[in-house]
Parts: sequence; C-alpha cells; structure tokens
Amino acid sequence: MTMLLMTRITVADVKQAEHLRLAAAVDKVAMESELAMLHHTFDQYPQDPCNFIWSECYLNDEALLFQRVNAPSPNISMNSRAWLAPLILALK
Repeated sequence: MTMLLMTRITVADVKQAEHLRLAAAVDKVAMESELAMLHHTFDQYPQDPCNFIWSECYLNDEALLFQRVNAPSPNISMNSRAWLAPLILALK
C-alpha cells in the first residue's frame, strides 16, 4: 500500500535561513538514499513564513519504516531539534 507522510514544522523567525539550509541537506540525502520514495516536497506556507510542510510518498510501509532509520537523515534533522517548535505528524 502506498504511504503518504506529511509533517508540519514551525520555525522561529531567526532560524528560517538555518532551517532552509538543513532542509536542503535532508532533501539531498533523502533523494539519494530512499529509493522507494516516490514523491518528496518541502514547502513554505505563503501566509506564514515560519511554517513549513514536508510531504513524502512511499511505495509501501517498508519504505516508510526505512525512512525512520535511514542513518543520514536523522543525523541532519537532529541538528535542528533545539530550535524547532513541536511538530505535527499525520499519516494518511
């Protein structure tokens, strides 16, 4: 079954540039290492530049689970945890 992962992130005003830099690094790693990812986007809300949303579509549940343990991605995203607001995770 195809899986869609969407994550909304709120970033402090002063950390937007740093978050965009880290997001680009995560995008690159994900596209290179998660071969069963069918679609991947990272967008900024036009109404509120502090809000971002990731959307990822995976071939199946195994591909989604691989994303959770993919070694390079968690290491990059852990660098931003100190300044991110709590995130909302929705699996649909």
